[in-house]
Amino acid sequence: MAAAYASAHGADRVVICGLSMGGYIALAFAERFPNRLGGLILADTRAGADPETVRQTRTLNAERVLHDGVGFIAEDMLPKLFHASLQVGDSPLADEVRAIMQSQRPGAVSAALRAMRDRPSREAVLKNLECPVLIIVGQGIG
Repeated sequence: MAAAYASAHGADRVVICGLSMGGYIALAFAERFPNRLGGLILADTRAGADPETVRQTRTLNAERVLHDGVGFIAEDMLPKLFHASLQVGDSPLADEVRAIMQSQRPGAVSAALRAMRDRPSREAVLKNLECPVLIIVGQGIG
């Protein structure tokens, strides 16, 4: 879809930036369309497949979200999305992000969890790219 969008707008080569789950998508694009990639930016993501313990957690959460809804995912994720100095329970921004997360359909969240669980390692794709790659990793301050 991204390649078709780029083509429809006259872009033969693109620079893609992927943050977190978006990095998984950017690496999939790089694997499928290496000649269309002019550059790749990966931020707080990983090229490797999930370890088995993470795969198991994604499986459990994919099932649970279908039965219990997405609320528990939002509450688990919020502290990971904001710096520790932010009081997530008392923040208009966190409330807005929580509302966005809770508005997602359980089936879509479950499918996303399964897709992340099943994604292959793309370390070889990253190693063999012939375009510039920028990798950004953050760490909280404090």
